[in-house]
Amino acid sequence: MKKLILILFVFSIFAGCVPEINNEVLLLAEKEGKGFYISSSLWGNIGYDPFYLTTIKETPLDVWSEIKKLNFSYIRCHNLLSDGEWGGNVYSEDEDKNSVYDFSRVDEVIDRFLDVGLKPILEMDFMPDALAYGEIVRNYSGGAINWPSDYDKWWNLIYTLTNHLVKRYGIDEVKDWYFEIWNEPDLDKYYIGGGARNKELNKEGLMNFFKMYDYFADAVKSVDSELKVGGPGIAGREDFLKRFLEHVARERNYKTGEIGSPIDFISWHTYGNIDGILKKNIRINEIINGYPELKDKERLEDEWGPSITREREREMYTTSSEYFPAFLVKMIDGLIYNKDARPTLFLKWGRPINGWRPFFIEIRGYKFKLPIYFGYEVLKNIEGEAFSLKGTDFGDELHGFFISNEDELWVVVYNFNENWREKASNKKVKLFLKDLPSDKFKLTEYLIDDSHSNIRYVLSEMGKKVKDLTEEELKILKKKNVCFKIEREVSAVNKELTLSFEMNGDSMRVFHFVGIGE
Repeated sequence: MKKLILILFVFSIFAGCVPEINNEVLLLAEKEGKGFYISSSLWGNIGYDPFYLTTIKETPLDVWSEIKKLNFSYIRCHNLLSDGEWGGNVYSEDEDKNSVYDFSRVDEVIDRFLDVGLKPILEMDFMPDALAYGEIVRNYSGGAINWPSDYDKWWNLIYTLTNHLVKRYGIDEVKDWYFEIWNEPDLDKYYIGGGARNKELNKEGLMNFFKMYDYFADAVKSVDSELKVGGPGIAGREDFLKRFLEHVARERNYKTGEIGSPIDFISWHTYGNIDGILKKNIRINEIINGYPELKDKERLEDEWGPSITREREREMYTTSSEYFPAFLVKMIDGLIYNKDARPTLFLKWGRPINGWRPFFIEIRGYKFKLPIYFGYEVLKNIEGEAFSLKGTDFGDELHGFFISNEDELWVVVYNFNENWREKASNKKVKLFLKDLPSDKFKLTEYLIDDSHSNIRYVLSEMGKKVKDLTEEELKILKKKNVCFKIEREVSAVNKELTLSFEMNGDSMRVFHFVGIGE
């Protein structure tokens, strides 16, 4: 696309919400310097717990069909190696202590993932009971959080499983997956060698985790050196991450006896407000960059989302309303704005349907899409060099970004206050486009707010409690559960175009312009 200048004049309904010049706010979008190349592979990634139960037993096939439409890239789950209803049930021993392997559940889950276009981040946890060291300690899922009692058997388990996967799915497929050691080993609720925050690291726990990683990485790489290994998927203890990186970069390998351990990616988790998430990413990137030998490794923020809370009202609002899609686009905007905070990808943690942070809710057999589903749906085709809008600063309520390619332009604007009790003020917006490459465009406009693309709003308009809805009303509700969009042709005059619109608090609006001739 030829040089594009986009100007947004924003008229605030409430004084003092955003910087003002004669009661007008100027936002300018123009290419300056090198942008940040983005696509849905950055944000289109999901995860949940547990590996088997949720994937096969709790998520219906029609939900997976809807997930497939979002063009997600990667999926990550806890409890792949665990025993019991939640896990993969991959390992046991006979009466002579010989290893017995069963990968049928793993195959069933991965088949489901691949059927809907998802590649796995294979989180290798928790310890099979028959391999657990000492008295078994379990987390909330029932998975054993012990280190191995026999490291040679641990190596054989990982090797045999990895080799099975390569034979079943082919190296061309599996080399794109990630093999990750454990989940949040810095916390004692997930690993017996972890610890409470702000307490000294457990030396025995660290040693056994490093040993567990060395045997794990060697086993995977022994199947094929192209396979990607890494971790440690920390919750937040940066001192744990530093010790782990020091080990894999510069210390003696427990398996090979050589200096260093194979590692292709480094992973961590972030929850909270966007400012805190970006600051944590910056600190972690600085830690990684402190090791020259690790600078080129991929960086996976493979759990991400708003603050974890037991406050039901807050959890329901931030995850099932218009709040979450606005949170998502602000995260993307933050990564465009701040290059030091960028991961290779970040991953939304939450269940596909019902329960914790879902995409869908179910009412008497009917599945309804939540606003966050529509947020990912709208963004799935965006790809290109992205630039932040100018005029307001990142962190202001009103902001956004744009991507311009040869014959198309995406503009993403959000109006958002992360304090869930205080929505952003409503704003009127006037959008000016100048120096366009064509005088005629097909424009598709999407809107997600408190009254558009929002099942909560449709329910409230019915004025009835969910339990009192009739079968006919549920069918009507289903028909109205769609993403709001308007498609039309727009004409520019002398390569200039003006559009006016309003934005409610906690909202996102996306414009997609495609040139259709001179």
